[in-house]
Amino acid sequence: AKARAKAKAAGGDGVGAGASATPSGVGSGEGAKAGVAADSEATEDDITSAAAHLLLISIVGPAFSMDTEKQEGVKALLLRLLALAPEGLLRSLMLHIVVDLAKSLVPGGLWRNLPASIMLLARDKAASKRVLALCLVRDLARTLITHAKELLTG
Repeated sequence: AKARAKAKAAGGDGVGAGASATPSGVGSGEGAKAGVAADSEATEDDITSAAAHLLLISIVGPAFSMDTEKQEGVKALLLRLLALAPEGLLRSLMLHIVVDLAKSLVPGGLWRNLPASIMLLARDKAASKRVLALCLVRDLARTLITHAKELLTG
């Protein structure tokens, strides 16, 4: 709620800490470029909004056009909200979304800052963020193994 109030005060609509509520505006605005402010906590509404936008993108796929800046904003926001999400089902769902997106984006070099983001989580003082980094690495490794098997057998 605090992040939403800050975003509204800054001229945003409060969704996703500054991102527009419309799918075409996902990742637009200063809040989305920086993700959720480092000192704020992601609210369930922030996380739900980001997850809904990402789900829409994954369903509509290539037909859903978004410029590079907006795509980068969505990815940065997703990683930031993932890091701020409380442990439990919501974090697990977001982790699954990140890994699923990475499966299609990383092989084409379309998510170049993902390794650096994982390293930041791995170096964080909070044990939960270090565990999250390990989970990301584990799930991405599984994805790479599956992708390699598909290439070899297909």
